[in-house]
Amino acid sequence: MSKETIETLVSELIHEEDWRRMRATAACLSGGPRAVQTLIHALQTGSPALKAEAAAMLARVNDPQAGVALVGLLEDEDEAVRKAGAAALEQLAGVLDTQTASALVGLLPKTGEGETKQLITHLVGAIPTAVLPLCEML
Repeated sequence: MSKETIETLVSELIHEEDWRRMRATAACLSGGPRAVQTLIHALQTGSPALKAEAAAMLARVNDPQAGVALVGLLEDEDEAVRKAGAAALEQLAGVLDTQTASALVGLLPKTGEGETKQLITHLVGAIPTAVLPLCEML
């Protein structure tokens, strides 16, 4: 049996067969930086279902490199993708860097009043590194 690439395995995170999803999950959890980069790429190019699953996987991997890409999901047209991005950011809040916090704070002036603004405000409050970008904004 040939060894499959991490790109192929990431695409199987949403496969209908359980064993393929489990194999893909194991590969992502043990795949290191290459898996993280592939998951980030899936956030940008995948179907809504794959974007949501990749966001959840990035939260499980607990790698702060995914932060800015996850912030980008908050502007996605699909509600499930936005929710998955927000959930992943909340899970990663303690490890996210200032760059991610800055990207999130940057959404505040662009976002109209409503549920999305409340969500972003909540996430800014949950990320300790958001203090500096907030001070700069003031």
